[in-house]
Amino acid sequence: ATILQKAGHDVVFIDGGAERDRFGSLLENGCDAEAIIASTSTMTVNEDAQSLGKIRQNSSGDPPIGMVFGTHPTFLPQETLSRPGIDIAILGDPEDIVAEVLEKKALGGESWKSVQGIAFRDHGRVVINNSRPVDRNLDRLPYPNRSLLPDHDYFNPVVKHYPYTVAVTSRGCIGKCVFCTVPRLYPNIIKVRTAENVLGELEVILNEGYREVFFRDETFTMFRKRNEQICKEIIHRGWKLGWICNGRLDGIDKAMLALMQEAGCHMIKFGVESGDQEILDAMKKGIALENVRRIFRWCNELGLDTHAHVMLGNIGETRETIERTIEFVKELNPSNAAFGILTPYPGTELFDRVAQIRPEIKDGSHCDLEILHTASFFSETFTHVDPEELEEWMKVAYRRFYWRPGYLLKALSRISSFEELRRAIKAGITTLDFSLRGS
Repeated sequence: ATILQKAGHDVVFIDGGAERDRFGSLLENGCDAEAIIASTSTMTVNEDAQSLGKIRQNSSGDPPIGMVFGTHPTFLPQETLSRPGIDIAILGDPEDIVAEVLEKKALGGESWKSVQGIAFRDHGRVVINNSRPVDRNLDRLPYPNRSLLPDHDYFNPVVKHYPYTVAVTSRGCIGKCVFCTVPRLYPNIIKVRTAENVLGELEVILNEGYREVFFRDETFTMFRKRNEQICKEIIHRGWKLGWICNGRLDGIDKAMLALMQEAGCHMIKFGVESGDQEILDAMKKGIALENVRRIFRWCNELGLDTHAHVMLGNIGETRETIERTIEFVKELNPSNAAFGILTPYPGTELFDRVAQIRPEIKDGSHCDLEILHTASFFSETFTHVDPEELEEWMKVAYRRFYWRPGYLLKALSRISSFEELRRAIKAGITTLDFSLRGS
């Protein structure tokens, strides 16, 4: 949205989740926009296509063009465009592609059809253009215009300082995990913003009144030299800014963790995935259980909060490996843990394996955001646990991790204000309910 604004377009930004009434009005009344651009995913593409179709149908005059971006249209453009309401699928990063499509459409004619990195319907057939060459320079992108966001009380149970915002300082990952889209989205490519560029955005964020940032990079901690510059400069400037990031379970030591903490980091989220080494190896995770233990031990010694992402229903999963995983996570003693059932996404090696056995996975009709990672999704093709039992194991994992007296005492000891207590109660009630009902 910021890029299109800077290109001279009149842009309206709607957060449909936060602005239900405004979004409902858009569905009911349509709009006079030239284009509607939406992010989509495997779990939401059906809903998103229906929404775009309603907006187009209820718009007066020429209906707006429906454009979508995300990993689903990137890896399944033909399938994405089979849905009415979607006219153009963006392949890969959307910023430059969307700007060029709109620029060429403004000229009239059909020159937009030559834009690299799009797929579209043309007289009933789907045309898929070549992918766009990747531009590694992220510093050229403008800082997001956060004034486009609605005045909404965004809640995140692990955030300590409000208001908070999110930022992304890199794209890509060195990992080759078979369940992740990133290795194919950015094959052998990692794009990283410089320390100076990141610090510039943090200064803007502070001046806009934000008190915390969640860095949503796949693995923020990979870029040690750059992050040392960022942390030391935050400390030197005396900025009071809390932050959270995602970390990779290698390439980091206790000294770096301590520096990050001094610079305002109060939580790191790690993808633990499993407590069984053979399963980690089968998923090409590239980490050793002993390294995982070491990093969580360092964080606990420093008082740095951790969040463990854990998957059940992994490749080769059995009841015994699930038991080992639950006990392993309890041993790590993270501040929080999230357990979810592995879902094969388009663009992953795992998805391709499943599609060879169950080709119907490609049509996306089995996807539903309401059961994302809480229900078995073709798990019987790569695990040794029945789907119904797998869903029950997830609730068991939540109960066995969160219902421990030791955990509850530790969680209470970390609360330092009434506001944190209020948020902890809210998150705790939700977790309790989920661990019982699984929904």
